[in-house]
Amino acid sequence: MQVRASILFILLFLSLSQAMAQTNPKIAEVKNETLVALLNNIRLIGETRTKEISIRVYTADNSSGSAGFANGEITQNLLVAVTEYDEAPEQNLFEVGPLFKPVFKEWLKNPDRGVFIIEYLENQTVRKLTLAASIDSMSIISNKKQ
Repeated sequence: MQVRASILFILLFLSLSQAMAQTNPKIAEVKNETLVALLNNIRLIGETRTKEISIRVYTADNSSGSAGFANGEITQNLLVAVTEYDEAPEQNLFEVGPLFKPVFKEWLKNPDRGVFIIEYLENQTVRKLTLAASIDSMSIISNKKQ
């Protein structure tokens, strides 16, 4: 009985020591300028899930002065990331823009697609943009003046 307990102890010790013998994590500077700029200039503004997909809406800053004003104000693009729930999910990314001062307003009820409203400015007029996203497409439902 004592031999059996000793063997179990040794096996347990060996498995724990292997799990603890992992190498230290490595740190590396990312040199991809596009990725660095994107991750430093995006902001999550909306997120939802349907029965089959997850949708995240981000804003990404465009370059200084992109709004065309002397004060250097910028426009933004929306980045809409869509993914399935699977071990190897299909994923897509859609870009909408440029938009001046976009604001996420709400998700509309739709069991199959992510339908949402963004308000933005165009020539000092508020516009209401309704968009629909699915795993393989993105469309404008309406774009109306407020």
